Order: sequence, then C-alpha cells, then structure tokens
Amino acid sequence: MTALVEAGLADRAAAPPNLIERLRNLEVASGGDRQVLQVIASGRRLLGDPDAVARPPGASTFAEAGERPEPR
Repeated sequence: MTALVEAGLADRAAAPPNLIERLRNLEVASGGDRQVLQVIASGRRLLGDPDAVARPPGASTFAEAGERPEPR
C-alpha cells in the first residue's frame, strides 16, 4: 500500500487510475485496526483525496480515548 502511494506521488501517471478508491475500500475492510487506518488515511491525504477519512462506528480518536500514539 505504501509503495503504491509513493509511486503515485512520484508519477501520477504510473499509479493505478483508481488508487484512491482502492484505499477507500481497504479502509472499510480494515476492521478498524488503528495502525492500518492511519496508513490508509495518510496515503489518501497525500494523494489529495478530498473526502474525509471515515472511522468505523464506535472507534475513538487517540484524544477521545486518552491515549497517545506510540513513537516509532
């Protein structure tokens, strides 16, 4: 997924024509995994997706949960 986004940023013509749509579909299929959602959301933003990134029902943000993301 990251490699596809990087390729799309380097050369828009080289990226799959439906890359943003594919990322949206992966987001829905992610099962709410926060790390996966974060990677997908970053890719969509970098590619200029104007639609808001959806959170699954019942999911909370780090701030709402009183958590902070772990440094990498």
